[in-house]
Amino acid sequence: MIIDVLTLAIGFVLRAVAGAVAVNVEISRWLLVCTILLALFMALAKRRHEIVLLADGAASHRPILGEYSAYLLDQMIAVVTASTLDRLRLLHDQSRDAGKFGTPLARAHDSRSRSTGFFGICISSTGATAAAARRSCS
Repeated sequence: MIIDVLTLAIGFVLRAVAGAVAVNVEISRWLLVCTILLALFMALAKRRHEIVLLADGAASHRPILGEYSAYLLDQMIAVVTASTLDRLRLLHDQSRDAGKFGTPLARAHDSRSRSTGFFGICISSTGATAAAARRSCS
């Protein structure tokens, strides 16, 4: 039943990995985790939309839809949404902590003084004051 949704999600992950390989960048675990969770959300939401839109004709349109119910999909979407938001929060926290403690992740953009974090927020990796950090990021 859920194999079709997982297959779709894995397809998105393979596309992301292929893109990272094509541009020669490191494939992080965050790329894999966030991609699969967002792809699962999209696939489950699409299945739910089809079931609601087609109602009794859903199974004749796509046989796998006979295996799902709107209630089951609502539950699965809720779990995937919570998981996705939690992973994105952890990614943001890791980016912020990297800037705070001056780890290599924070210096990826500019090895001398600044980096942009997950949401484009400038992070000073030199331990400078707030005013100095604003000047170095502008």
